[in-house]
Amino acid sequence: MITLHGFGPRLGLPDASPFVLKIDAYLRLAGLDYKRVSGLGNMRKAPKGKLPFIIDDGELVCDSTFVIEHLQSKYNISLDEHLSDSQRAIAFLLRSTLEEKLYWCTLYFRWVDDDGWQVVKPALFGDMAAPLKWFVPALVRRGTRTATYKQGTGRHNPEDILRIAREVLASVDTLLDDGPFLFGEKPCSTDAALYAFLAQLTLANIDSPVNRIASEYPKLLGYSEHFRDSYYSAPDQ
Repeated sequence: MITLHGFGPRLGLPDASPFVLKIDAYLRLAGLDYKRVSGLGNMRKAPKGKLPFIIDDGELVCDSTFVIEHLQSKYNISLDEHLSDSQRAIAFLLRSTLEEKLYWCTLYFRWVDDDGWQVVKPALFGDMAAPLKWFVPALVRRGTRTATYKQGTGRHNPEDILRIAREVLASVDTLLDDGPFLFGEKPCSTDAALYAFLAQLTLANIDSPVNRIASEYPKLLGYSEHFRDSYYSAPDQ
């Protein structure tokens, strides 16, 4: 049995982490049986200090990219066999852009921006018991702000960060011309990542500047809703 370790349902999504949601969505695309193990306590168990990780018949695999490689190899999954070499290259570059650019813009307006933090703090830590809830949120926020600054996004002003996010979202909107999935009628493995990152901006119960930019592109919402309705029976499943 595969167990997926993540944060759990938050903000109206199966998981408020796009990387956890990416694996959750991939498992559904691949038709693999699994169960979710949710909670902030998973962070203490994560060998690399980050979620998600899976335990597959006793084997622990970390990092969403390595998790997917493991699942593809072990279960002989070929979600991308219908793609051309050019489409595979586009898919790789898109995943990299989502994870190295859009992710940090989203993170900034949840954890660094004060308005976003007022929503994220109770959503993520509201059920934490005392005395942890008195100091853990501030510690986690401080660490996230430091990571965002070191990565580079946190060094920009909010207007520049939004410009980066808009450029990414406009490019994704342009790619979604041929069908309900990234490359037409049939999903590929990158659709799991695309849904996971877009859902944070189109389906999540949070109003942030990045989410408002995403709302300017109806195709992004339509894509997210179609994926959700196809593979999840409810937004927070």
